[in-house]
Amino acid sequence: EEDQPVPAMFFDDDGELTTNVKNDFNPKSDVKIQHTVTVVVPAYNAAATLGDCLKAIRKSSHPINELIVYIDGATDCTELIARSAGVTVIVNSEKPKGPGGGRNEAAVAASSEFLLFVDADVIIEPDSLELLLVDLNSNGAAAAFGSYDTSPRSTRVASFYANLRHHHFHQHSARDASTFWTGMGLIRRDIFLESGGFDIEKYRHPSIEDVELGMRIVSDGYRIRLVPEALSKHCKDWTVQNVWHTDIVRRAYPWSRLLLDGTGG
Repeated sequence: EEDQPVPAMFFDDDGELTTNVKNDFNPKSDVKIQHTVTVVVPAYNAAATLGDCLKAIRKSSHPINELIVYIDGATDCTELIARSAGVTVIVNSEKPKGPGGGRNEAAVAASSEFLLFVDADVIIEPDSLELLLVDLNSNGAAAAFGSYDTSPRSTRVASFYANLRHHHFHQHSARDASTFWTGMGLIRRDIFLESGGFDIEKYRHPSIEDVELGMRIVSDGYRIRLVPEALSKHCKDWTVQNVWHTDIVRRAYPWSRLLLDGTGG
């Protein structure tokens, strides 16, 4: 049997064999391992984007075992779109609980090894889930998350600002993360349930519940990975007013409290 050539990625710039592989890639990892994955999409009045979100998830290069859409008090045709797509639908017909509560409830109902949280206004790339799983397994992590791409759907200036800023931050931050992100974030279901999930008492509105969860998981001794190659497109049509409201009221203020005194509420 002929020896197989060593891939070029295992040679340095001088042509010498090296084990110093960039991006923490582990050549011993078995990328062919198939894990069971439940995708969870919380949705409130998401009719404008949910259909494209679900279509993209179904194009994943890694098999999706279960797709759950949590309808959180929607008053538009979000539920009809979800049911027409043939996914598992959980409905809260009362006052919206917020995405954290929806994710918690769907996680309990899920049956897979992993949970992939995707926002209803996000379109993931076909290889994003696979990239998250490979990096997570290669580095013994409990969770991993990706990044927005550089081409948000909205052409509004505020949308470009919000999305490109987020993209830049995730592209240039350390791969060993101290927080989590649910725009497109993967986590082991058993660890998520063990942690108690998102703190919906402290965060009654969409805020930094994913950041706080990540900090708890890391403090418990688990590892979280940022995988900037795992991309998704954000479809939110930001205005200047909601950019500033989100940045200050929903993100900066509670995040500062979380860092300073551990409350974040």
